[in-house]
Amino acid sequence: MITKSKYLLYSITLISLLSACKKEPVNVTNTNSDISITSFALSKADNSAFAPSDITVSIGHDTVKVELPANTDLSKLIPTIAIKATIISPASGLVQDFNNPVSYTLTGEDGNTKKYVVAVSIKGPKNMVFFGSTDKNFYAVDSRSGLQIWKFAGNGGFYYSNPAIANGIVYAGSTDNYMYAFDELTGTVKWKFATDGPIESSPLIANGIVYFGSDDYNFYAVDALTGVLKWKYTTGRTVSSVPALYNGTIYFASADNIIYALDAKTGAVKWRFVTNDMIVASSPYISNGVLFIGSRDGYLYALYAATGEVKWRYYSGISMEQNSPLAQNGVVYMSSWYVSGSNLGGSVYAFDEATGSLIWKSLPGLGFTRGPAVYGNTLYISADDGNFYSLKTTNGSINWSRQIYPNGAGGTVVDNTVFVGGGGTGKFYALNTSDGDIKWTFPVGSYGLDTSKPCVIGANGVVHY
Repeated sequence: MITKSKYLLYSITLISLLSACKKEPVNVTNTNSDISITSFALSKADNSAFAPSDITVSIGHDTVKVELPANTDLSKLIPTIAIKATIISPASGLVQDFNNPVSYTLTGEDGNTKKYVVAVSIKGPKNMVFFGSTDKNFYAVDSRSGLQIWKFAGNGGFYYSNPAIANGIVYAGSTDNYMYAFDELTGTVKWKFATDGPIESSPLIANGIVYFGSDDYNFYAVDALTGVLKWKYTTGRTVSSVPALYNGTIYFASADNIIYALDAKTGAVKWRFVTNDMIVASSPYISNGVLFIGSRDGYLYALYAATGEVKWRYYSGISMEQNSPLAQNGVVYMSSWYVSGSNLGGSVYAFDEATGSLIWKSLPGLGFTRGPAVYGNTLYISADDGNFYSLKTTNGSINWSRQIYPNGAGGTVVDNTVFVGGGGTGKFYALNTSDGDIKWTFPVGSYGLDTSKPCVIGANGVVHY
């Protein structure tokens, strides 16, 4: 039996428990979820728009991130901003400096505010062509339009040494005896390294080192960021050959008739191979552990890269000292220059990579100062008859030719476009790969008789060299 006193105790306890479970009122903070930037666009100071593929916009909870193409002037951009709010400050449509993040404040109808930070950055550089000329200028040109991005006016020609790019730096040698390192976006000289002779050798950049030769008989290894010498090796004559790197070994040739294999870190000699005559601009190409290179003695050599022993050699009877081979899908492509001391010109060849047997020979007697470029099933090459040729890799037959008087300039193929100098016309060309039609030309003038093989950053951001 429950007594009155016990009932009263139970009632008090129940009331206490119910009171403990009762929720107190909660003050809800306004998150401004109804205030936002709904779209964001940028245009240039002249109100011209960026191509849709050139601008990327990402809108977050309180941030806007924008990426724009290389060489965009971030200090004078016009934002067009759509908002879910009453006011935005700074206002939409005003010229703004976006070199640093910009804070925007949005105000809603109820007076609540929300801040957004807009950060604009430059996309990785693309659509740029770099080349040098006998006019003593080094150029950076937009690969789509042919418009100049920047140029550097030097004291020597940049036409022998083909440029190369690594980590935002463009490297190019000049006949003023210097190897230059340019900022790829602005052309600012980061450093220059002096040799005692003109530089005709093209640089190779690997593992933070720039490798190249000079007419002072030396081959150099220089720090890629600082331009400080790491080591050098002295040969018997000029070094115009473009080096190649394979399994920790750096390979190059000299006009002293010798092909060198040096330790890439120290410059110590691993092996040397002596040909019967000089090697000028012919450069080693390594495929499947075999090194291919030409000489004035008329031979194309195939040497085992590890030892320098001969695998096979092919005698053309015409100097191959100027031309560099390349290999693709089991075929080695090569061209020859002239019979020494005569006007008898060379041809274009395709060899079986494994055996050295001749597959086909094309354009006989025209003479070739630079080796070919291969893109897919097509070979591209400048001949000394004033034409630039497109050949089928299967049999060497002509797809098309374009008379641009390239004066031996080498072509680079990127994004279905061939970029090549036409010094005899005073122009640099962008040609369709399919038919040779001219996309655009860039003037190098009457002093730009010769141009280097260009280095191109394609639309996918990959450097082609």
